Amino acid sequence: MSNKLAIVALSYLENAYADTLTCLKNQPYPVFFADRDGVGSMTRAFNDAFIRHIKGNFEYVWFVTNINFAPHFPDVIIQELDKGFAAVQPCMVGDHGHLKPLKSGGTREVPFIEFTAPAFRVDVFEKFLLDQNLWYYFFDLVISKQLRDSWYKMGVIDTIQMGHTYLRNGKKEQITLIRERLRFWRDPIDRLYMDKEYGPNWEFDLWKKFI
Repeated sequence: MSNKLAIVALSYLENAYADTLTCLKNQPYPVFFADRDGVGSMTRAFNDAFIRHIKGNFEYVWFVTNINFAPHFPDVIIQELDKGFAAVQPCMVGDHGHLKPLKSGGTREVPFIEFTAPAFRVDVFEKFLLDQNLWYYFFDLVISKQLRDSWYKMGVIDTIQMGHTYLRNGKKEQITLIRERLRFWRDPIDRLYMDKEYGPNWEFDLWKKFI
């Protein structure tokens, strides 16, 4: 077993997660699951799995949510992290325009990455971890700011495009509805925290000025 890279996969209880499980089974690297009982804090689950399974054991870690990907993606991620990036992710069609696929033919440096499927150097992620005051949103903006402030490079790999299912936008299972209610409850709490920690203009400073 190679200690170059391991995958931490966030567990989902929705039926559509079977597609992600198939992708994980068809690639060669070790997989550890981050458990949040299907609905709880992403940051707690990811940090816990990282500390228990990854820290001190692997060079790179790829965090995976409910995505589809080809078996060769981890090899490409390793190649790009070997070039000096602290964090990279496959390109995707989603909420953030700068993460959409372009014809760069390689990896573009970007100001922040989204926590859909980012990969990190383990020694870098260990310095920061995810801010567990934030459960579902904004923690990717925080760790991206920490990386920028420390002069680490983040990149989007245009040669590999992942598929991503937004479970909240399709026909919703009961577990999805429960998580949606928790997201709604957490949103004002997390926004107040961001206001306190990063000022009233945090949405522009950490996010919108880059898109």
